This record gives sequence, structure tokens and C-alpha cells, in this order.
Amino acid sequence: MLQIGKRLSHLFVGLMLALLAATASAQAYPNKPIHFIIPYAPGGINDVLGRVLGEQLSKSIGQAVIVENRPGAGGSVATAMVARAKPDGYTLLIGASAPLATGLSLYPNINYDVMKDLAPVTLIASSDLVITANPRLQVNSLQELVALARAKPGTVKVGVPSAGSMHHLIIEELRLKANIKFILVPYNSEAPTLNALLGNHIDVGVFNISTPAAHIRQKTLTPLVVTSKQRSELLPGVATTAEEGFPGLVADPWFAVMAPAGTPREIITRLNIDLVRILGSQEVKKRFANDFGVSAISSTPEQTGAFIGEEIAHWAKVVKDSGAKFE
Repeated sequence: MLQIGKRLSHLFVGLMLALLAATASAQAYPNKPIHFIIPYAPGGINDVLGRVLGEQLSKSIGQAVIVENRPGAGGSVATAMVARAKPDGYTLLIGASAPLATGLSLYPNINYDVMKDLAPVTLIASSDLVITANPRLQVNSLQELVALARAKPGTVKVGVPSAGSMHHLIIEELRLKANIKFILVPYNSEAPTLNALLGNHIDVGVFNISTPAAHIRQKTLTPLVVTSKQRSELLPGVATTAEEGFPGLVADPWFAVMAPAGTPREIITRLNIDLVRILGSQEVKKRFANDFGVSAISSTPEQTGAFIGEEIAHWAKVVKDSGAKFE
């Protein structure tokens, strides 16, 4: 009994020392540069959002924020890298809806579990999507596109930035709901998708709303519908999917800051407080809206985790019901 008591005493002392060390570490956080890992190439929406947040967070915490682009496999390379990183608050993911939710049922060989291997910090932005046509297709609304697809099944070429993206799955859901067929053409980002649409290589493209906005204003592209619940401030004259007869056909790509699972709660809380304050500032809200066409949003870690769980379930059902496949 005495030996057991000694062992328990030593164990208790060890646990207390570990707890004190962890608390001291969290209180000292951050004392070196933080790395923002971006799952896509420079210039994309994740990249510019990460750089704006990094700039603002650096001012707030007094440490450099280094942005690293790690593109590959639809964003899953960077996501897996952060999932395996040391959980000390110095490696964070500027995550996107595709590798965190929509693409999980499509990407082959996913080697991370979003809900187990990552710790949510906060949502940071949401974007409207616009389905846009080349004028030569001679359609001016979603209803006209559906009618054309029914009249000529399997002939309309629809370009999306990547397989497994929300851009892709909203087309799969539309195909399912309207009982129509498209030729799906996946690219590796929005820029080549836009170039293909302008160059007459595809008939329709799906984009974050800011990407084709200038071409829509110049009437070199025709907007058919926005996939949000409400009309977009950038394109107020474009109808929503509900207005076009497809209520529930909604896709708002979102972005979130994620840390490796096991990151101390004190560090998650500190990051959340700083980022929520930054995202609530008028400077960042205006910059997100005017420069990038996205809405700055924020949430608690618990709200973020619950939201991502719901998104995973919703889009997994879309994949199953539509029979969508990775291409």
C-alpha cells in the first residue's frame, strides 16, 4: 500500500508539473512566428484572406505571421499537414470548405479526420457563388439553362475549379434536382476555369462571385443565378436559386482557421479572441467585401465545429444521392 501511495503521489506531482508547464506555455504564447498554411496556390481567395488576417494578427500579437502555400489534392495536402503538426498554436490552417467538408466523400486516400485531427478556431469568411454562361450559349437564367440541358442532354459543358469543391457539388445537386445531364469539366483553380469560359472551351462556369464580376459588368459573360439564400450585393440584379425555382439549392463556400487537435484550450481561446476582433473591424469587413467579394464572419470554436459537422453530413448526402465521382 505504501508503494502504491508513493507511486500515486509521484504521478500527481508529475501531472501538476505538466499542467503548470502547459499553463505557463499558453500564457507566454506566442513567443515566436506563427505559420498560416494555405491549401492553394498564391493569388487565390484562401491566400489573400490568409495574408490579410496574417497582417492584422501580427500587429495584434507582436509576432510575425508567415504565410506558406501548400497546394495539392484539392487542399487536402495542406490540411493533412496541419492535422499532423505539433499542437502548439504555431501552425494553423486557413481552411476551405472543400478539404474540410464537401470533398471528403470524393477525395481518394484522405489521411485525416476533420472532426478528430483538427481543432476549430473560428470561421472567417463566406462567399457567394455565381453560375455564369458564355453569351454564345444564349441562355439568360437558370431556368433557361435547365431547359437547354433537357432539350440537349449531355451536351452543355460546365467548368468547375476543382473536383470536390462546393462549385462542383452544387452542379451535381442541380443535376439531381432537375434530372438533367451536363459534361463536367474540372480545373485546378478559378483562373483557368474563367479563361476556358472566355475562350469558348466550356459553356458554363461556377465561380466565387468576385472572379467573373468585371466580365459580367462588361457583358462578356452572362450571370444566370447566385447560389446564396439572398441576392448578392455585388450582383444585385441576379436572381437566387430559390427565385429560379430551386429552393434549398444553396452553396456558400466558407473559410475557417483550424489548429491541430490537442492544441491547448488557452491558445485556441486567445486566437479566437484576436481573430474575432480583427474580423469584426470595419477595415477588414470592407476589404473582404470590396477587394475579394466575400463576407467577413466569425464564430466560437464550438460553433465552428458544429457547423463543419453539419456541412460534412449535408455534402456527403449530396455525393451519395447524385453519384458524384472524383475526376
